[in-house]
Formats: sequence, structure tokens, C-alpha cells
Amino acid sequence: MVRKAINNQKSIQMKKGVLLFLTILVYTTATYANDPEADVLKDGKQKIIQENQGRPDLPGDFMIGLGVSIWNGRPDGMGQSIWGSRMMSLHYMRKLNVLEESKFSVHTGLGFSFERYALRKPSTTIGYQDADGGGQEVAIQPLFELYPNAQRIRKSKIPMNYFEIPLELRWRSNRYDPKRSLVITAGTRVGYLFSTHTKVKYTEGGQNKVSKQKERFDQNQFRISAYGKVGFGNFGLFYNYVFTPQFEKGKGPAETEMAPMMIGISFALF
Repeated sequence: MVRKAINNQKSIQMKKGVLLFLTILVYTTATYANDPEADVLKDGKQKIIQENQGRPDLPGDFMIGLGVSIWNGRPDGMGQSIWGSRMMSLHYMRKLNVLEESKFSVHTGLGFSFERYALRKPSTTIGYQDADGGGQEVAIQPLFELYPNAQRIRKSKIPMNYFEIPLELRWRSNRYDPKRSLVITAGTRVGYLFSTHTKVKYTEGGQNKVSKQKERFDQNQFRISAYGKVGFGNFGLFYNYVFTPQFEKGKGPAETEMAPMMIGISFALF
């Protein structure tokens, strides 16, 4: 009986201790939440906690863009399949230590843009042909002339791969909660063409064949573009316009000065 009474007394004391602890915890939390000084600490710790809330503890942003690429001002006879001309961009961005106490922020980084331009029927590609003044020039070439024994031209594409350095200015409606913020971005990119070729898929003699010609085809190796994005949280819509013509001056098919633009969606992994 004595042991049972002692155990009951210990149980009552334990319950009182837990209740007291919970009371102190609730009181402290409520007091801190209502304290106006708690929202703005001089060392900025509270702001950092709020800004990183719900995000992995990784520096910077890894941005992915998916969309279509369209050639503006392409010459007659160089038809393009818009929905077959897809692009994907991958960029790692870091925030620069400027505009710290503002809804604006400046970001830069490194990345790649992988673009595929599909040429539609009448099936064509680009290649070199003899110029009137001697030498060779880039021209539009009908595929059935290049492959006279082909029963069917399945696809004709020109892949282009760029290394890029972006610089952008972002505005967020809520700078301490990126996932619940309207985001408007304006930026520019400098690109370097490190790989390009033509790719033709066709059927000949009952067999599916692939032909590739790895050439630069007098394309400009460097380019400058400007882009804008509007989104909410980690998702957005983007438009990218390239100012640099696709081909060197006077060297493209029919001396074209066409330049690409891209439209699509973007999202950040972290």
C-alpha cells in the first residue's frame, strides 16, 4: 500500500511537471510571436530563417527551362516545324551581395542551352554548295536531291548547343518567402556555340538510316540575348530574344539575318 501511494504521488508530480513545462513553452512562444522586436533582429537572423523556410540548405538556384525555339526572318524555302523545334536550358545561379535590403536582387551564374531546330516539308537542310564567285557558301538543300534513293524523309534537324553566362535582376513581392511570391525577372545572356550539326533521318532500301554532318556552317559562335520571366514561386513563363543573327553577315542561306527567339516555362529545383 505504501509503495502504491508513493507511485501515485510520483505520477501526479510528473503530470504537474509536464503541464508546467507546456505552460511555459506556450507562454514563451506567444510572447515571442507578439514581440515587435522579434521580427526585425539587428543581425538579420530572423530574416534569414524566414527566407530559407521550406527550402533545402543549398546555395543558389538551379534553373531549368523548357520550350520551343523559333527562327525570325528565315528565308523562303527554309520552313520550320515550330513544335518540333524544342529547347532546354540548365543554369546554376548565385545571388550577388547587392541590394540586400530590397525586394530586388541580382543573380549570375553559368549554364547551357540545348536547342533543336526542325525543318519541315518540303524536306530541307543546310549545307555547302559552290558559290558563283568561287569557293563555297551555305545554302538550303532539298533532301531528296542529297538522298535520291530515299523512299521517305523522316526528320531533318539542326541541333545547337551553347555555353552561357547569364546576368539577371529579380523582383519578388515577398522577399522573405520565395515560394509564395510573385517574381518578375529581366536579364541578359552571353552564349558560345560549342557544338552544332545537321541530322537527317530517312528510309532507304527498307532500312531506317541517320546521316549527320558536323559543321559550324558559318554560324556566329558568340551571341547576346535578353529575356524576361514572370512567375509565382519556383515556376514561371519566359521569353528570350537573341539579338545576334544566326549566321555571320552575308554568309547564311540567301544572306539571311534571321535570329532565334524562345518561349516556354521555367522552374527552380532549389
